[in-house]
Amino acid sequence: MDGQGRYTMVIDYLKAIRIGNLFLLGFLFWGFKGIISSPEYIIEIDFTLLFISILLTAASGYLINDYFDIESDKLNTYKTKSRLAVSQLFWLSIFNSIIAVLAVVLTDLNSNWIILIALTNVLLYFYSWVLQHLPLIGNFVVATLCGLVMIVPLIYDHKIDGIWEIEFNLSNINGISWTYTLFAFLLTLLRELIKDGEDIVGDQAVESKTLAVVAGIGPTKFVCLLISLLTIFTIGTISYSELSKEVSFLVMLFPILILTPLIYFLIQLKKSKKSADFSKLSLYLKIVFLGASVWIYLKLLT
Repeated sequence: MDGQGRYTMVIDYLKAIRIGNLFLLGFLFWGFKGIISSPEYIIEIDFTLLFISILLTAASGYLINDYFDIESDKLNTYKTKSRLAVSQLFWLSIFNSIIAVLAVVLTDLNSNWIILIALTNVLLYFYSWVLQHLPLIGNFVVATLCGLVMIVPLIYDHKIDGIWEIEFNLSNINGISWTYTLFAFLLTLLRELIKDGEDIVGDQAVESKTLAVVAGIGPTKFVCLLISLLTIFTIGTISYSELSKEVSFLVMLFPILILTPLIYFLIQLKKSKKSADFSKLSLYLKIVFLGASVWIYLKLLT
């Protein structure tokens, strides 16, 4: 393979792993780490390797998802098709999973972290193969994993002895940290349901049983509305907690940065009928994530 061929393959690989999504995940992840940690403990080699492992796991999930969705994606005309071969998608996913586990092996972290990363990779494989084709179950799996990603800095920072042994007093932890985790869970769940609306044509063709296919677009939109309202309530909780500490421009900026695109999302949700409409909705939710990330970093700078 010549230099141009290698360059093209790298670009195709970066597109396949949704490098933009991974950047957004990392941006929010490190911001959250900064909020709950003392400045001198933000960057540690073990934690950095754990973060790399999480990114590689997410990348593997995207690759294996593309592998299983080859047929349905052919019918989803709004999507940019992966230019990687089917075999490349599979083996690159396996490679990413192996490196993800090895990255944690290189740390001094409890061996339970290795088990967690390995099981997450297996779960993402099973999700792409089976769970994503079931109503709501696959959506909840992905949303839960995203919530767990946001809670990793919290678990790491409090030096929990074993991922299965949560033996610390919750009252000693800033409750707002759990609210951020809930926010990440709800927003991811909402985006997963929107993706079901995006992919409905291909999913129907392969007889997938997502909520959009089983119940229809109308009920799916109604569930999205309920989750959006719960997300707004969560944002209100975060804002109230911050306002109870101090009233400042930065605190007032939080609901503005997040609620503005979310309210616009709700307006467009009512109008959405086609896959292309749902694709735009997915973009608005990314903007909500970006708004939360920007606010966190502004908070860190003050």
